[in-house]
Amino acid sequence: MKTTYETHTVVRYFRRTDEPTMGFFPWGLIGLLLILLPLILCFFWFAKSNIEANVKQEIQEELALNKLEWVKVDVNGQGVKLSGEGAASEGERAISLAKKVKGATWLGSLTAPIRVRGDFNEPVAVAKPKAPVTTPKPASAPKSVWGDVVSTLENSVLTVRGTVGSKPEKNALLKRTKEKINPPRITKVVDELTISSVPILKDSNVLAKRTIDTITLCDSGQARSTNGVYSINCQTQLEAAKSVKASVSKPINVGELGRIVVSTSAACNASFAKTLEGKTINFAIGSAQLKASSASLIDEILKIAKACPGTVRVEGHTDDTGSLETNMALSHARAESVVNALVQRGVQKSRLVAKGFGPTQPRAQGTSRDARALNRRIEFKVSE
Repeated sequence: MKTTYETHTVVRYFRRTDEPTMGFFPWGLIGLLLILLPLILCFFWFAKSNIEANVKQEIQEELALNKLEWVKVDVNGQGVKLSGEGAASEGERAISLAKKVKGATWLGSLTAPIRVRGDFNEPVAVAKPKAPVTTPKPASAPKSVWGDVVSTLENSVLTVRGTVGSKPEKNALLKRTKEKINPPRITKVVDELTISSVPILKDSNVLAKRTIDTITLCDSGQARSTNGVYSINCQTQLEAAKSVKASVSKPINVGELGRIVVSTSAACNASFAKTLEGKTINFAIGSAQLKASSASLIDEILKIAKACPGTVRVEGHTDDTGSLETNMALSHARAESVVNALVQRGVQKSRLVAKGFGPTQPRAQGTSRDARALNRRIEFKVSE
């Protein structure tokens, strides 16, 4: 038996294609949005924080100028709300003023608010309670008080002001002041005394006389009797300081002693200024090194520094050439050099202080050679 086989051939075809992709158009929009989003945010932030704040400030200033400070201002975009407690007519006036206000906008200074509305409440009048009817008490005799007298000596003028108990007491005090006139220390007396409307303690007159007697021992200063307390602040010459202090500090039989200050700082400062008049402590150019030619002037300064009590501040000053930072450092270094020179000559370091001011306290204005020469200097100030 013959067997027959059939053969079948299967042919398959394959087609390769790329997957579909999105074009440039949608992806480009995403990038554009990422760029525009920060710009939009910045726009709204500027409008909120800058333009609105500017408009609010302009409206508040305009209201303040028209005595409407009580009006509260709120700005949201180009809308403005005014509120507060006040008369309706005043509220209408505030709205009218706000509508005319100009502020910073994208197009410059324009009338900024587009919508202005008001929300005002009329103040409610509160009836004041009636004061209870009281029967007046019979007036008692006024109590005697201390009379206060202040005696001031300045620029050779003695001024006496305060309250005294009677006209005879006032005349007696004025006579006492005129007896103290002794040119050139005292050339004039100014009377500012008044007679009190209430009784004055008799002992007040004793303290008033003491203020006159003690202040006239000084070159300048002030002596006062306040509520029965005598005190004095006296400027005097160095050689007279000891005797003046002993006189102004003597015990008193009435009232009490207050603060007693006898200072020679003004006299010492005047001595320093007189010694430096027309003279300058010199340094090497742009340096804190003292020139040998300044040694004799420092020796003169030394005598005053040793004689004057208290702290001596050595101040360094420069002209305006160069930077401020450099001049501040240079002026301080020069003041330190003078301090060291005085210490080497026997002044206690604890009594000396160096301070640099650079060009901040010029003696002469301008940029001329002479002006700058005057501004480069060392000065001395005494404090006690």
